[in-house]
Amino acid sequence: ALRVVRARGALPYVVVTATRLISGERAARVMATTSSIPGSASMMTRRVGLNGAPGPPATAGGAIVVVLTFSDGMIEGASLNASSETEARASEPKKQYAALIVEFGKGWEKGASDRIAAVFTDDGVFIPEPFSAPLRGRDAINEYWRDIPREQAEVTFKIGEIFVAGPWFSVEFRCKFRRRRTGEWIDVRGALFCETDAGKISEMRMYWHRVTGSEEN
Repeated sequence: ALRVVRARGALPYVVVTATRLISGERAARVMATTSSIPGSASMMTRRVGLNGAPGPPATAGGAIVVVLTFSDGMIEGASLNASSETEARASEPKKQYAALIVEFGKGWEKGASDRIAAVFTDDGVFIPEPFSAPLRGRDAINEYWRDIPREQAEVTFKIGEIFVAGPWFSVEFRCKFRRRRTGEWIDVRGALFCETDAGKISEMRMYWHRVTGSEEN
């Protein structure tokens, strides 16, 4: 939301409420001041840090800046720019979530149901198919995956880009394996939608489709 109010004579204040999430924390209200409002023939931008002080550059360490553009005495536009340090902080959850899914995939490849269950919280929920009943708790999740070594061989698991929204994330995956009983190659492609808590997955929903295919990627 943007609004212009007047205080201390002719000095206008521009108040910007930023709602972007950075590392799970909502950005605070930002205030910028301008010494004058440009006329119709000129435009200006002013960068503002979270502490409300005008003027920090967009590359300032750890700062989120708001760029305000004026024209004809009106605010024409505003945008948020994060510094490299802030972007690095924002990337930390993505790395943590990627590590969880990589470990999940390693457990699938190795037929290690305990490794799969270990990425979940003690009371974690796993929904293996859109219309299946939820499995609750590590023991139930462990039991679900226990038969992998007897049914699947030569398993490979890959993931795509991870998309993060606070404690939630989603990622596409592809898993290929050979059925031990028939020798057929199975190609599974789908997506995982997860919620996290304290560095573990508290809920995972798996959406997937499988086809019988060749060994080739």
